[in-house]
Amino acid sequence: IKYEEIHNDTFNNLKKILIFINKFVKIEIDEKKIKETIELSSFNNLSKIEKTLGFKENPSKENFFRKGLIDEWKKSLSNDLIIKIEQDFKKEMKELKYL
Repeated sequence: IKYEEIHNDTFNNLKKILIFINKFVKIEIDEKKIKETIELSSFNNLSKIEKTLGFKENPSKENFFRKGLIDEWKKSLSNDLIIKIEQDFKKEMKELKYL
């Protein structure tokens, strides 16, 4: 499941993930809890938390949760870096239909 799919249909894709996990580890799949989880882990909520409390997983001064937009990297990164990413991860990017 790609970021774009989760971004466009968060509830159903998270439910798919839980159904998959449930094949290996029995877990309760509760739609109310899914909705609460989506709200708590929303980009806007995590961005607010980072601004007030920080985000220990990100040691740099820049915000980890910047915009959360689809394809934003194509606008933000230099052409040289985009070319390097596309070359270094060509197989994966083709498989995921980014190329």
